Amino acid sequence: MKKALAKNFSSFTCWHAYGLLAQSDRYVLFHPNSRRDYETARRAFQFALKYDADNIQILRDLATAQMQLREFAAACESSRILIQQKPIAQNWLSFAVTSYLVLICSAIW
Repeated sequence: MKKALAKNFSSFTCWHAYGLLAQSDRYVLFHPNSRRDYETARRAFQFALKYDADNIQILRDLATAQMQLREFAAACESSRILIQQKPIAQNWLSFAVTSYLVLICSAIW
C-alpha cells in the first residue's frame, strides 16, 4: 500500500484503501503487536478527501473513524457535510446520533 502511495501521492483511491486497511482486522495480521489503527485511518481518509472532496463513502468512513476515536464534534461536522451532499435517512440518523453525543459529552466534561 505504501508503495502505491509513493508512486501516486495524490490518488484518493490509494488513500481510501489505506484507511480501510488501517481500520480493518487485516491490519493486525501485518502488524502483530497492534490493534486497529483508527488514528491512521482518520488521517488517510482526510488525505483522500483533499483529492476528492465530494466522495460520500470516504466521508462516511471518516465519520466512523472519528466516532471510534471519540472525536464527536468532528464526526458531527462530517455527518453534516454528508447531509448536505446526500440527504437520506441514514445520514440524518448519523447526524442525530453524533449531535446527541456532542451534547452528552459536553454536559459531562
